[in-house]
Amino acid sequence: MVNYKLKTAGIISLATVMLLGGQISATHVSGIWNKNNTFREDFEFEKAEVINYDEMHHVKLSKDNNDLDLYKFVPRASGTYEVYISNTDADFLIGVIDYEKFDYDLQPSDVLWYSERDDDLSDFNFVKGNTYYIIAWTVNTYVNADYWFSFVNYKGDGNPYAGWRCMDGSWFYMYEDGTYAEGWTKIDGKWYFFNYEKEMQTGWIKDGGKWYFLSSSGEMATGWISDNGNWYYLKSSGEMATGWINDNGTWYFLKSSGQMAENEYCNGYWLGKGGKWTYEHKASWKLDSKGWYYQDTSGWYAKNSSYKIDGKVYNFNSEGYCTNP
Repeated sequence: MVNYKLKTAGIISLATVMLLGGQISATHVSGIWNKNNTFREDFEFEKAEVINYDEMHHVKLSKDNNDLDLYKFVPRASGTYEVYISNTDADFLIGVIDYEKFDYDLQPSDVLWYSERDDDLSDFNFVKGNTYYIIAWTVNTYVNADYWFSFVNYKGDGNPYAGWRCMDGSWFYMYEDGTYAEGWTKIDGKWYFFNYEKEMQTGWIKDGGKWYFLSSSGEMATGWISDNGNWYYLKSSGEMATGWINDNGTWYFLKSSGQMAENEYCNGYWLGKGGKWTYEHKASWKLDSKGWYYQDTSGWYAKNSSYKIDGKVYNFNSEGYCTNP
C-alpha cells in the first residue's frame, strides 16, 4: 500500500532544495506508444534530462498536446527509493523504464507506473549504475499537469549522494563515506582540483608555484590549449611550460607568461607563423659608433622595419640602426 507519509509530506526539506538549486527543468518529448501500443522506435531517449537522488523536478504540461517529460536516472546506490509527489491531487503519472531490460516490444503494462489512482506502489527498487528512464506524464491525455516529484527516502547500504553534486552553482564530489574531495583528485582517470571549500575549480590555478589549466568541465588540461587568443602548452603533469619545448620534432618557445611566441625573435631565434622555429640562424644585438643594430649569424640585419624581440617591438631605420633601443 502507499506510504501515506508520502502523501502528507508536503515538501522536501528546505535545506535540500536550497543545496541542490531547486527546480530542474525537463525536456518535453512527444508520446511513447505506437498505434499497436508498442514502444516507438524513434522515441527520443537522447533528450532525457539527467537527474539525481533528492532533486526536485517540476512537471508542467499543457492540455494542448500530449507531450511528456523525460528524465534519465543512474542511481549511485542499490536499494529502495520512494517517489515524492508535491500534489497528490494532480493528474500525475510516473513511469520507470529499466533500460537494462528494454526492447521495443515494450507495452504500457510493462512499464512500472505510479499514479494518483494507484495505491499499491510508493517506491522503486533501483540497482547502482543501471540506467533508468523516468516518464512524467498524466493519467488522462490532453489535460494540464503541474506537480513536482523527486526520489527520496533511500533504504539500502550505499550512499545515494556519492559522486558529482551541484550545489549553489558549484560542483563537488562526494565519496561513499560522505566526505568531499579536496585538492588534486583523480576521478574516472581524469584529474580535477577542488579548493579548501571543496568546490571544483576551472580555468587557471596556481598550485605549488606552478600554473595549471582546468577545462570548463574541471578536467586538467595537457598539451596545447588556446586561451584568450594565446596558445599555451601544458606538460603531461599539467604544469604550464615555459622556455623551449619540442613537440613532435618541432621547436616552440613559451614566454615566462606561458604564451607561445609567434612572428617574433626570442633568445635570438625567429619564431614564425604558428610559433614554429624553422630559421636556424641566431641573431644578437650589436653596438658600433652609430648605435645598436640586430644581426644574425648569416649576416642579415633588420632595417626599414619593426620586429618584436623578446616581447618588445623595436623599430629599425634604413641603415639598420634601432631608433628605440
